[in-house]
Amino acid sequence: AVYIEQVKTKQTQEIATPAAPLAPAPAPAIATTPAAKTDTPVTTATTPAGQLAPAGTSQPAQEKASAPLPLLTPSITDSPIPSAPPPAPTAPAIADFALKGANYQIVETELGRALDIFITVINRGDGVGRPRLFEIELINKENKQLMAWPMAVAGEEVAGNTEKVYKTRLLEPPADFHNIRVSMQK
Repeated sequence: AVYIEQVKTKQTQEIATPAAPLAPAPAPAIATTPAAKTDTPVTTATTPAGQLAPAGTSQPAQEKASAPLPLLTPSITDSPIPSAPPPAPTAPAIADFALKGANYQIVETELGRALDIFITVINRGDGVGRPRLFEIELINKENKQLMAWPMAVAGEEVAGNTEKVYKTRLLEPPADFHNIRVSMQK
């Protein structure tokens, strides 16, 4: 017990000298004889790395052997600091189509009688797009459907807040044809 106490005191003295830089201390010699039974309690104290232990306490060998951590210095950059937060993202522009009107005209061609149909669409939104599909119906004087067909929309897109006229042609329409009815899928 006396030998352990002397080694502790020697280590404490080596640590307490501020003039010498901290270096790993050599490991103390360990006796290989069986340990004697003793009633003297051994106390240890742990301190944060890089700090000195108070006199009369010991530090674990790992903390003494580790080098002190370097101090961090803040880095200064040339990037500007924004004075105000960036603006919130805006909602994407959406195309909003409405059917403005539908007209027809019967023309004679070298292939026979033809029905030209003109469909006017307005884009009330700010986005660019095109309608998906038109449903065209031919009706008679009694307002009964004679025939119907879908018309897929192709071509250039319609810009926001503008209108566009789509045209289609039907060769040899029914003889009792009287009018057209057009609906639009947006």
